[in-house]
Amino acid sequence: MPKHTFLLLFIPTAILVFTGCAERGYTLTTTPETHTATAQMSSDLRDTAKGTQEDLAKMKEAVKKELRKKKRAQKAEAQRQKSAAARKKAERVRAKEEQKEKAQKLQEAKALKEKKLQEAQALVAQKIREKKLEEARLLKKKELEALKAKKKEAEAKALEKQLALEEQQREAKRLKALEEAKAAKALKAKQLKEAEALKKKKAAEIKAEELRLAKEKKLHEAKAKKPHEAKKVKAHIPSTQPLSFKPVKKIYHKFGTSEIHGHVIYLNPVGEEINLRQAKIYLLPVSAKLNDWYHNYYLKNKSNHLSATSVNYLNSTTLNLDRNFDFFGVPAGDYYIVTEALYPSSLKKVYIAKKITVGKYKKVMAVFSKKI
Repeated sequence: MPKHTFLLLFIPTAILVFTGCAERGYTLTTTPETHTATAQMSSDLRDTAKGTQEDLAKMKEAVKKELRKKKRAQKAEAQRQKSAAARKKAERVRAKEEQKEKAQKLQEAKALKEKKLQEAQALVAQKIREKKLEEARLLKKKELEALKAKKKEAEAKALEKQLALEEQQREAKRLKALEEAKAAKALKAKQLKEAEALKKKKAAEIKAEELRLAKEKKLHEAKAKKPHEAKKVKAHIPSTQPLSFKPVKKIYHKFGTSEIHGHVIYLNPVGEEINLRQAKIYLLPVSAKLNDWYHNYYLKNKSNHLSATSVNYLNSTTLNLDRNFDFFGVPAGDYYIVTEALYPSSLKKVYIAKKITVGKYKKVMAVFSKKI
C-alpha cells in the first residue's frame, strides 16, 4: 500500500475548517464535531507595541461570530424547507386541478365529436331524403306534364295541388331543421360559456389557496422574529473521554522565555455567553497518550466508558473575573492547552483542547470558545 494512502486511512474523522486571517494577524479554527472555535496569534515578546488585550478582544469577537453562524444557517435552512413544502403543496393543488380540467376537456371533446358525427349523419340522411323527394317531385312533374298533354285537366289540377302541398311540407321541414340547428348552436354556446365560468372559478380557488399559504408563511416569519416565542434548543452534551490531571513528576522546571495569554468563552444554544463552574486551564507537554486522547476521543466526542485518561501537566491556572488566563516562563516547544469545566446542572465535564507551538521570545495569544 502506498505511504500516502496509508496515512489517509488514519486521518481523524473530525473535519477541521481553517480560515486564514493573515491580514488580521490571527488564525481562526473551527471544529464542528466538538462545537468549538479558536483564534490564535503569535508575536515577538520583545515588541512592546503589541497590545495583548486589544488582540484578545479582536479574536473574542471572531470566535463568537463563527459559532453563531451555524445557528443562523440552521434557521435559514428550516425556513427554506418550510417554503419548499408550501410550494410543493400549492403545486400539488394546481396539478390536481389541471388534471381535473384536462379530464373534463377530454370528456367535452369526446361529447362534441360524437355530436358532430351525429349531425353529419343527420345531414347525410337529410340530403338523401331531399334527393328522393326531388326525384319524386320531378317524376310527378313529368306526370303532370303528361297529363296536361293528354288534356286531363282535372287530374293535372289534383296533382298540382298535391305538389303544392308537398312543397309546403318540405318548406316546413326545412324551417324546422333550421330552428333545430339554431337551438343546437345556442346550446353549444351555453355549454362553452359554462365551461369558461367553471375554469375561472377554479383559477380563483387556486389563487385563494396560494394567498392563504403566503399569509401563513408571513405569520410564521413574524412569530420567528419574536424573541419571547423562540423555542428552547436542547443543550448538546458530548461524551468526551474524561481526563485525570497529574503534575509532571519533576521537582524543578526550567523556565523559558515565552508567554501564553488566553481567553475562554462558553455559549449557550442560542449564542449567549454563560459561565461554567470550576473552570480550570492546564498546560501539558505533548505526549503519545495525550495525542491519542485528542485525535481518537476528543475530536470524535467518544468515550470508552471505563476510566479517565491520566495525563501529566506542566502548569495550571484558573480564569480571572474577565475569563482570561496567563502562563509565564514557558519554554519553546509543542503543548496542549486544555480547559476543563462542568456543564450547567450536571456533573459531566466539558473540554476545550488545542495544540499550540511556542517559539523562543514569543507571546502566544489565543481565544477558546465552545457552544454547549
